[in-house]
Amino acid sequence: VTMNQEGSTVRVTAQRSDQRTDADNSGASAKLTVPAGSILQLRTSNGKVTTSGEAAGVTVQSSNGAVDVRGATGVLDLKTSNGNITVDGGSETIALETSNGAIEVSTITEELTASWFGGPARTIEYAVRPDRLGARWARFSYRSWLWLSAVDRRLAHAVPAWLFYNASIT
Repeated sequence: VTMNQEGSTVRVTAQRSDQRTDADNSGASAKLTVPAGSILQLRTSNGKVTTSGEAAGVTVQSSNGAVDVRGATGVLDLKTSNGNITVDGGSETIALETSNGAIEVSTITEELTASWFGGPARTIEYAVRPDRLGARWARFSYRSWLWLSAVDRRLAHAVPAWLFYNASIT
């Protein structure tokens, strides 16, 4: 097993050193800890891939093995030719593909306080001509939504999911 780092890219490679091609049950295992917000691009030719934590995006290509991604945000692109795919997370596009296995996705709920503000704000925006609201309203509305969305992310750990609005399944 070798590990090389070039800038922010870390490459881990497992390869037989004796060049034997007839050996059964060859394999390697690697466990890495990366900073929250990392973008992961993972490939394996034979084995399970598991990630957990707040990765900002995950791409997996496996020719034979299950894929299990938990807690990631952002784009998820997960492919395996032989294995189950399990996802608990993701907040943008989620692309899942397996030719022989089950796919299980957990829903994510997004808004609590942001929806309390968003409903009335959209009602006002619908009722009043856009030129009358102006740029100050647009900034206020957008910044309020950003701030309340940040509050909602903190509340998600303490408030039951059924109270949240905007359940997302893709």
